[in-house]
Amino acid sequence: MSRHINARFTTLVLAGFLFSTTHLPAQEKTPAKPTQPTNRRIRVDDQDRVQTLVREGEKLIKSGQATPFAKLQTGLNRNSCKVKLAKPSTKALAGADLYQRSQQSVLVISSLYYCNRCTKLHATLAGGVVIGSTGEVLTNDHVVRGKPDQKRETIVAMTADGTVIPVREILASSRRDDLAVLRLDTKRLKSLPALPLGTNPRPGSPIRVMSHPDKHFYHFSEGIIARYFAEAGSTGRTEVMSITADYGRGSSGCPVLDLNGNVVGLVSRTSSLYYRQTSKKQENLQMVFKLCAAASQITPLVGGKPRPRVVGTPRPKASPETATYRAIETQLQVRRRGTLVFARPTEAGVDRLEAFLKKYPKSAHREEALYVRGLSLWMLKKYDQAAVAYRVLLDSFPEGKHTRLARIREAAALLFSDQPQPALDRLDELMADHPDTPETYGRERAHALVLLGRQKEARDFMDHVESQMLAAGKDRLVPRMQMQFAPLRMVGRPLKAFKVARHGADGQIDSSALKGQVVLVDFWATWCRPCVAELPHLREAHEKFADRGFQIVSISLDDNQKSLDSFIARENMNWIHHYDGKKWKNEIAVLFDVHSIPMNLLVDRQGIVRAANLRGAAVVRRVDELLKASPKTAPKK
Repeated sequence: MSRHINARFTTLVLAGFLFSTTHLPAQEKTPAKPTQPTNRRIRVDDQDRVQTLVREGEKLIKSGQATPFAKLQTGLNRNSCKVKLAKPSTKALAGADLYQRSQQSVLVISSLYYCNRCTKLHATLAGGVVIGSTGEVLTNDHVVRGKPDQKRETIVAMTADGTVIPVREILASSRRDDLAVLRLDTKRLKSLPALPLGTNPRPGSPIRVMSHPDKHFYHFSEGIIARYFAEAGSTGRTEVMSITADYGRGSSGCPVLDLNGNVVGLVSRTSSLYYRQTSKKQENLQMVFKLCAAASQITPLVGGKPRPRVVGTPRPKASPETATYRAIETQLQVRRRGTLVFARPTEAGVDRLEAFLKKYPKSAHREEALYVRGLSLWMLKKYDQAAVAYRVLLDSFPEGKHTRLARIREAAALLFSDQPQPALDRLDELMADHPDTPETYGRERAHALVLLGRQKEARDFMDHVESQMLAAGKDRLVPRMQMQFAPLRMVGRPLKAFKVARHGADGQIDSSALKGQVVLVDFWATWCRPCVAELPHLREAHEKFADRGFQIVSISLDDNQKSLDSFIARENMNWIHHYDGKKWKNEIAVLFDVHSIPMNLLVDRQGIVRAANLRGAAVVRRVDELLKASPKTAPKK
């Protein structure tokens, strides 16, 4: 019988608000019975815990109590630290006692970050265990390095009782062993008990794992040490502990414990064994190996003695061309995660990239450079230029590693630069090539149809996408798709009725009183960069058409009135505003089910929504069309 081991190891950090759950088959076990009866029932509201983590973490960021992520990252250069450890325990604990003792020392470790898809603060979820008397915590290296698609703000920890604590410093890390040591700010805590560090148990020894699989916080599982094996990679050789206790994603950095309550390992990753596997297909999952960092690898990291760095083959000196391109990527803050690329571009960085492409037209880095150019222009909101840049990439590398995403981005750039028909043409080609994954391009294609006035066709397509996703077993992704479709489904229907207080002026904003005008209802916030980037187009439309019966109603999702008022005055936003300080729970935002911004609805004189999510020049064009369609009514002041 031939066997294939999946070479791609799965790390276990959970990006709590971004990714859907993949349930791997697991053998159920009967929980071990405690040796002493207990009447205590432990119930944890997992969703509330996540919300508290984000809410309290955001307060720490805004109050300046959190350590900036860039400052924390300097600790990754240290390969050892000195931690005062508790004396190893020699007394076996009953199951319930071991749970209670370990729960007090096991934490949730979270990177708080902003993604490139919305403006909300997100949290990754992983674990850590207190091992030092002054707030030192052991977790994984990959937990604190984070992911390249995230604009990371800081790292925080949460205790079992829900207290959120800033991480003050990364004391040391080992990429080779996937280990890191953090120091917490423990000033607000009465106590934070540490678990002792043990030694490697022999294979066959019983162990327990306290982990957080997929937001099931403080899950206690049992198993044994299956074996130890050596593993070598680009960062050196390490010893890996394989165990049988269950854990899942979200458990990275959680402790492996012996029955005395000593930390003998740290959860790191899983590896799956399939009966048959090719580069494109995996069949018949047979086993999932649970791979952990062994205690023997932890001890040197916290022992205070610098460990010798791995010496490998000297890196060949880069050519001038390669050195130049690397410098440009550094300036653009390019980061990669698999085939995904992320950046924080600047005008100067893009200019350097353009010069590089002209100087080295046959560069080995040309595909990457073309893609980064398109991405940078997209992120700088230069959508018309981004569409051209993506087309150059696709014509030059039609089967490149970025082809599929570049095709979607090109279409979106065409949409945002008011070119819906070329966008639809591109999306129809994409749909013909990938009919089984409409969720990847569904929002853009539906948007193109709506912009072209083909509303019934758009609704039929949105219904088809949702039903196809359900039939394919992608039901966990459907709510997100429905959220993206929601504004587009409002087009062609009457604007929902509302009556709220007007900000900065007397009176109310009554949706019924808006009839007779062409109105743009715009959901935005001062902290939303894409929203701010759209302001010149809104201002242009208001200046051109206010005396012809056009009005803007801006719904602010800010929570700082002073900052909002200053921004409105500075940016000459001389139109109607509503603000209640509730951010995403704003009364009108809740009514219209707003989950991402900018979001806008363009309403005609009869109160019918005629467009949604307009960007750039499309705002002026569509407002002009609606005003010309029914120019009778004078504007209401």
